[in-house]
Amino acid sequence: MSVGGASDTVLKLADISVRFPSGADWLGRATSHVHALNGVNLDVRRGETLGIVGESGCGKSTLAQVLLGLLQPSAGQVTGAAAGDESALQIVFQDPQSSLNSRMRVWRVITEPVFARQRKSTSELRRLAVELAAKVGLREETLDRYPHEFSGGQRQRIAIARALSSDPDVIVLDEPTSALDISVQAQILNLLEALQRDRNLTYIFISHDISVISHMCRRVAVMYLGQIVEIGAASDLLTRPRHPYTQLLLGSVPTLGEEGLGELIEDTELPSNRRLPSGCFFFDRCAFSKPVCRQPQRLIAGVRCCRADELANAGFP
Repeated sequence: MSVGGASDTVLKLADISVRFPSGADWLGRATSHVHALNGVNLDVRRGETLGIVGESGCGKSTLAQVLLGLLQPSAGQVTGAAAGDESALQIVFQDPQSSLNSRMRVWRVITEPVFARQRKSTSELRRLAVELAAKVGLREETLDRYPHEFSGGQRQRIAIARALSSDPDVIVLDEPTSALDISVQAQILNLLEALQRDRNLTYIFISHDISVISHMCRRVAVMYLGQIVEIGAASDLLTRPRHPYTQLLLGSVPTLGEEGLGELIEDTELPSNRRLPSGCFFFDRCAFSKPVCRQPQRLIAGVRCCRADELANAGFP
């Protein structure tokens, strides 16, 4: 389980929206837009592990890019202690093979963020690489090898060491274990927890694996069509979800001896993010929708559903 330090906010997203032009007329003007994020409000607290879950296309990757400063929002603002500081935020990707420079020796890969931003001698960089390699369980004598000479789990350790090299406040973990064997996944998760305790790190953990989210995260945010539809303590949200979409996600996780909860969702396609629904984004897919749900839904008390309390009192979920 993640550790929670002080409650001060290291990142705060206020009404963040991101849209991309799609198609153009003969004058080069955009004829439509892809709405990737739609009014996201989120705070990230120092020392916590915040989980981000949702199906493909919900905006998780776009949110990560905004957090890292790789993408400027179309509207809204990112503030907080780590905002605007490139060294304060790092990322560990899902596939370490493609994210590590295959032409660099591992000690150079690990110190790449520092080399790019600070004036350090080769000997200083080498010493830093040795120190970080030890922290993530890599032997010093392997640092002159190239990334392809390592196993998948070892490459992910290299990626974690690289993320640590700039001494960041926040690390975004984008499906960091999904490409690994189960036994190796457990080792990497244990390593991440140990590093968090030692360095008071803040993690933003993006994953589709509910069991991993349950193990690692203290809070969880559920995204749907570029919005956060539910956010709260993992212990509550993962056992007593209040939004029908969250219930759908949890119901889709196979459980021995139990049926899924497919009846909670209508057999319809995911709405297009080029032409957003005018009211509740989940309206056409929700078995509990009523005319009142056609109105725009606000995130109130951690849930974006005007019928959440009513449904809970009626025995849902």
